[in-house]
Amino acid sequence: CFDVGRQLQRAATIAVRYSAVRRQSEIQPGNGEVQILDYQTQQHSLIPQLATVFAVMFSARRLWDDYNSVTHDISDSGDLSMLPELHALSCGLKAASSSECSAGVEVCRLSCGGHGYLASSNLPRILTNTLATQTYEGENTVMWLQVARYLQKCHRDCKDGLPVPPSVSFLGAPPRRDAQHLSNDGLVSGWQSGT
Repeated sequence: CFDVGRQLQRAATIAVRYSAVRRQSEIQPGNGEVQILDYQTQQHSLIPQLATVFAVMFSARRLWDDYNSVTHDISDSGDLSMLPELHALSCGLKAASSSECSAGVEVCRLSCGGHGYLASSNLPRILTNTLATQTYEGENTVMWLQVARYLQKCHRDCKDGLPVPPSVSFLGAPPRRDAQHLSNDGLVSGWQSGT
């Protein structure tokens, strides 16, 4: 996860720097060409990629801390109880981060126009390296199926009154109807009265 986060970080850095240097067209006639980063469409392409970098890196750091905690528990007391949750979290984060970062690197490459296709931009190499992560340690579909299997097991445990890890405790929460929930907050009644 750290690796794909770093790959997207590299691509986003290249694309943002390119967008700050490259000038094209006039937003307001007579004011000269502006940085392409000043265009909202360029911002809408690149800012989410920066946010994804932070999300992936923070999530990977949290997973690394969880891994260290679980391995510490195993070596100290032989406690394997958190191993299934760690496996599900790592499968899910691997699949999500490799897919999102691969798509993000491609957005960064496209946002550089024809320059993003050039080998000198380094973006084609970054894209190739990031795309390959979708098959490391198992193809992403296999990773998602493992997460789904874990969630189904936890859901069955909740229905049977068995304890589940905190990350999936929401599976045991009683279902609530959206309309009731919204009316408790006053949203449905305000909508119905036209306010």
